[in-house]
Amino acid sequence: MASATTAQSIPPEIIREIFKHFSTPLILYMLSNPRVPVFPWYLGHICSLWRAVFMSMYDGFWCKYKLHLAPIPNPSRSRSIIAQTTQFLERTTGRPFSFQIDGQDIYDEPSAQVFRLLAAESSHWQEASFTISETKIPILSGIRNRVQCLRSLELALVPAISWRPAPPAAQVLPAGCEDLFESAPLLTRIMLSSLSTWRFNWHIVTSFHLTNHVDIVNNEHLFRRLPYMTNLEELAIDVTLPRTLIQSLEDALIVLPRLRLLRVAQLDILPHLSTPSLEQLCLRLQVFWTDWSFYEECRSFFGRVGGPLQYLSFRQGYPVLPDILPHVVQLKMLGLHLRFMSARSDYFRFLACSGGEQSVVPNLETLRIYCESLGEEATNAINDMVTSRTIERPSTVKPLRRIIFVVLEGQYNIDMACFDSLKQHCALCEVEFRTELTQIRPVFCEDFLV
Repeated sequence: MASATTAQSIPPEIIREIFKHFSTPLILYMLSNPRVPVFPWYLGHICSLWRAVFMSMYDGFWCKYKLHLAPIPNPSRSRSIIAQTTQFLERTTGRPFSFQIDGQDIYDEPSAQVFRLLAAESSHWQEASFTISETKIPILSGIRNRVQCLRSLELALVPAISWRPAPPAAQVLPAGCEDLFESAPLLTRIMLSSLSTWRFNWHIVTSFHLTNHVDIVNNEHLFRRLPYMTNLEELAIDVTLPRTLIQSLEDALIVLPRLRLLRVAQLDILPHLSTPSLEQLCLRLQVFWTDWSFYEECRSFFGRVGGPLQYLSFRQGYPVLPDILPHVVQLKMLGLHLRFMSARSDYFRFLACSGGEQSVVPNLETLRIYCESLGEEATNAINDMVTSRTIERPSTVKPLRRIIFVVLEGQYNIDMACFDSLKQHCALCEVEFRTELTQIRPVFCEDFLV
């Protein structure tokens, strides 16, 4: 009783400051996950005053919802998740909220019920990210003309899970569902696993991303939609489009006047794009793609870039590196993503100022390396490159200022002796050497920013 009385005597503003240290989205797991902290429901069990403060802290606890599904749901766990979801929606009290739903369940519950609950509050959606099977899309039919607050959408369309063999997933959406988001007046950021037949207000979209999800893929309408995205600033196409689809464009040229960041998985898209405002180009070329020839038409792409590129990155890109870099001589930042068997020295020998000769990128100041392995040969090549661009650089070449190593968490293919050698040599040449640790997860546009 004494402790309850003491708790009641604490001013609400002090309680609020205490609770800010526990701030978290409501994260629910269909399967228990001991590595993730449990949502702090206990904060509302201390006394009535503390519960009132806890339930009123919209920004701290009630503005974002996350649900991780499992293929085979536990009935009691399902009931608990639905109850907690209902509680969350009651706490938002008509204010905007964001939600994220990952994974699938093999039956209609609890995901179908959760989608129904969320759809009923669709007028308050702000950021929505979810995976949904084609059979559940009709559940969302009620959101049409009600998503006036929605600003960001990430939607992965997947086949329904079944114990029995099922026919291939449909390449088009259920009838009448194509326009569910078309009337969203604030929806400017869109990420899809498949464009399919979705319709949006393309004129207001500023960021569009096609992911490399392979369960359902239908992007045949992409080049019909792009010309309408006149305000697009970020475009990421992480899927390999059929050559027949690209060839159907013939000599067509799509102008994206405001595009600042472009990421593609194949080079033959470039001849059909005009991006006069481009600042960052990310080439995530597929490792299994064997046609490395850099077409003459692709070179013309750089001629249509209005100003100098600020940042260029390659993933599996060395075979075209010598062809591209001469067209971006003003480049200041370069990113290289080197996979386990490809941390070769030729990447760095090409960037060196051999024999005091002019470099193909004389203004390079920052080199960012996503490294999954590092050996002695690559280390020596990097050290030689650093020397040639600092101590022994020609007067026409600006000094290299920094090297950033992005290392995968738990990576054991890095020779620490080589790593130390790099650090010492960079210090000798007055080059900043920095490391960043990253986790296993998809690569996002933001990862390419320095």
